[in-house]
Amino acid sequence: MVLNISEIYVYPIKSMGAIALKSAVVAETGFAFDRYWMLVDRNGNCLTQREFPNMALFQVAFTDGGIRVSFNGASMAISNSLPLAANETMECRIWEDTIQAIKEPHTVSKWFSRHLGCEVFLVRMAPDSFRYVKRHAPSQVHFPDSSPYLVIGRASLQFLNEVI
Repeated sequence: MVLNISEIYVYPIKSMGAIALKSAVVAETGFAFDRYWMLVDRNGNCLTQREFPNMALFQVAFTDGGIRVSFNGASMAISNSLPLAANETMECRIWEDTIQAIKEPHTVSKWFSRHLGCEVFLVRMAPDSFRYVKRHAPSQVHFPDSSPYLVIGRASLQFLNEVI
């Protein structure tokens, strides 16, 4: 049996817009920069479209040094390199897991807070923090719900689109 990959998407910020790719760098934690960042509330709880449907309206694009996020005509650049204040960390929860995360600069979090109407922080996994795939340790992930790669066949996708 021959399987062909027809489309690859990454979501640099958990629960925000996808970026379609022609090719991707495969890593242990998933495709490079897939769910690399996430938004959390002041208590460190992960935010998703389940609670904040407006997160679906943010558009994300790669730039030479990171990503650009756009919302309602406004945009914010976010660097791939660690923030200068990389020592500003916070404990964050994503489902049953608790990890240490690095806060992005305050200007970035304030931009997201203004557009979502509540205080939020954009974070990335701290280099010395690990989140393991359930029942598959030592495999690791950043911020996806469950596993580093999610694959769906065309027939399954078509069926889901028909019943939803």
